[in-house]
Formats: sequence, C-alpha cells, structure tokens
Amino acid sequence: SFNDNVRDSVLWTQFGTGAAENNGRVEIALPISTIGYSGYASAVNWDATASEARVRVDSAGNQALASLEVFPIIFYLNASNSVYFLISGNVLRAYRRVAGVNTSLATMAYSATTHKFLRMREAAGVTYWEYSAKGATWTTLHSVASPITLTSIQVQMQAGTYASEASAT
Repeated sequence: SFNDNVRDSVLWTQFGTGAAENNGRVEIALPISTIGYSGYASAVNWDATASEARVRVDSAGNQALASLEVFPIIFYLNASNSVYFLISGNVLRAYRRVAGVNTSLATMAYSATTHKFLRMREAAGVTYWEYSAKGATWTTLHSVASPITLTSIQVQMQAGTYASEASAT
C-alpha cells in the first residue's frame, strides 16, 4: 500500500530516479531528454493464483510523447515471461511476454475516466485484464488461459521513455 508517503522497503524496491511516494500515491516524474524507466517492484515474490492486483491511475502522463510507456501493473516472472497492462499513445493494451516474445492481446482507446482503475487477476487458470471507472464494477479487456506460471511472481509498476523527448511528464 502507498498511502503514508513512505515506501515500505520490506515490501517494495524502487528503481530508476523518477519514482517516489508523494501525496499518498506513487508518482513517476520523467524529465526532459531522459531515456529510461522508473518504478516500484515487490521486494518479495507473490502467489497471484486466485488473487488480484489493482491500481488507480490518476494520470498516465502526456500521452502525446511518442516514446512514453506506462505500465500500471506487471506480473513479472523473469526477463522473458510476464503479463501486463501498457498505456502508450492513448491506447490501453493487454500484453503477454512469453519466451521473450511480446504479444498484444487486446487494445482500446485509452480514457482517463473509463480506465481510472485497472486490475489484473487470476481465477481457475485464467488471467484477466480488467478496467473500471470507479473501482466497483469491472469490465474485461481480455482474458486468456494463464500464459505464464503465476505462483511466484514479482508485481511491478513503471513508466519511462525509450527515446529522448522534448518535454517532461
């Protein structure tokens, strides 16, 4: 939980230089011309079976920046295997990375109102990417038989750019 403006280092590891806990939430600031990613990763692995992770996205940054990528939730098994949400270019995407190959599973135009809350969950061997305007009623963006083992994963959230940008976000 991020609600006291202090990162619990037993639960969360910070990476990059732009991530901080402020105003009761995680804020990732990306300065001008800086290439790279910042965020948080769970310090211990987690069993995501029959469980969920959810996040409230207060801002997905300046989506007009061509190389901006926002990853609100990542279930990370290892460098070659993960499932995640991606917001980039005003598009919300459900992705999987299996054996090092990224595959877009579903996309839709991103709406800061409609997609205020995002949730990934596993139930009965199926992974779900879901969204909600208020965090109460959920709509499935995509679901699929779990493409990776979710019994010992790291949960991450991150944002960054893969190219130099003319403005910060």
